[in-house]
Amino acid sequence: MKKVLFAFVIFVSFNTVNVFAQCGNIVLTNVSLQDTGYYQSFELLNFSLTNISSDTVTVDTLLVKGFVLNHSAIPDQVNTTNMVFLPGQSFPFSNVLNLVPTAFQTGDNVVVIWPIINQSNCDSAIEIIFVKDNVGINDPGLNSELYTSISGRNQLTIHNLTGSGIAQSLVHDLSGRIVKQYSENDAILNLSNLSAGLYILEVKLANKQKAIFKIAVQ
Repeated sequence: MKKVLFAFVIFVSFNTVNVFAQCGNIVLTNVSLQDTGYYQSFELLNFSLTNISSDTVTVDTLLVKGFVLNHSAIPDQVNTTNMVFLPGQSFPFSNVLNLVPTAFQTGDNVVVIWPIINQSNCDSAIEIIFVKDNVGINDPGLNSELYTSISGRNQLTIHNLTGSGIAQSLVHDLSGRIVKQYSENDAILNLSNLSAGLYILEVKLANKQKAIFKIAVQ
């Protein structure tokens, strides 16, 4: 599977509550909201619809609606007819939301999404996204002087305009375990050997300042 690297200057941990909604044999799962407002000025809502039965299911009409608490309304995520689900078949969806405001507030942010199948409302799937730091930088003075960009396939570049060298860069998984280390003044980070998922990049400077970025490898 081809991997695509995204970088976000925001530190977010994902906690899910009832991220599951079912209508007959069709289940909505894997709900997630990626806030890229500080990097690309949009948000991505991801989810999957799966046929959990051993029979083919034909859905005459399918709508998927949702909202993000304290943000602008979002459009229908799916609006289609005569959709055929083979036994066990899953369809992933990913849609740009263009929320206002573009970035989450610090604290709990609630995403609610639900399917309407054959004009019948189904249960809602809810995700609570907790934003620990809505700028993602430990030292606010580094906001415009230390940042990252995607510079190639599975490759990230650290742009350091601080005047202080990079002492060390660490990649943590979401449990806090260090999964990759980079040496002094390494500015180009090769992430090709990481499994797909979310990670935290910690960049330590020689003057003891540091910055934290959230990155995703897909």
